[in-house]
Amino acid sequence: PLLFGNYIGIFGWSLFAPLFAIIVQDKGGDAASVGLLWGFYTLVTGISMILFGRLEDKTHRLRTTLVLGNALLIVASLSYLFVDTLIQIAIAQTIFAIGFGLLNPSMRALYAKLEYKGKEATEWALMDGGNMLIASAAAIVGGYIVKYYGLAPLFITMSLAQLLGTLVLLRAVRPAKKRQ
Repeated sequence: PLLFGNYIGIFGWSLFAPLFAIIVQDKGGDAASVGLLWGFYTLVTGISMILFGRLEDKTHRLRTTLVLGNALLIVASLSYLFVDTLIQIAIAQTIFAIGFGLLNPSMRALYAKLEYKGKEATEWALMDGGNMLIASAAAIVGGYIVKYYGLAPLFITMSLAQLLGTLVLLRAVRPAKKRQ
């Protein structure tokens, strides 16, 4: 369930990511704006991952940060329905970046705890290779959604996929029931 929930969330994000330039241009940006906004997003994501990864190691609150990170991804996805300016895009991308900063280290740490001994390469190939396969399908689907229906349905589909992924992850990481 952890891997499946991850795949659903990656699907939601990957509906959007390849079309980011179109979204920026739709709001009045140009190629330089796309580069600047994406560079800013990846900068904040990288810093967030490092900071939150260290914090998660100290607090051992992996489930909490996984859920909080996913919640921020859903908020950021929905916020695109209301974005009208490049500054608003930067704000939405900052929310995404912080969400991924919380989500990624906790997801990988939880996933590592579930690895089968002697199958580590296969396990990580399923995670990372599976993410790429899902991203491939989502990029194609996202392109068709925008072509035939526009940007708003893309953001709604993205949000719903991330919500579904979060629900699956919640089930995967729920604490074990206490014995009586």
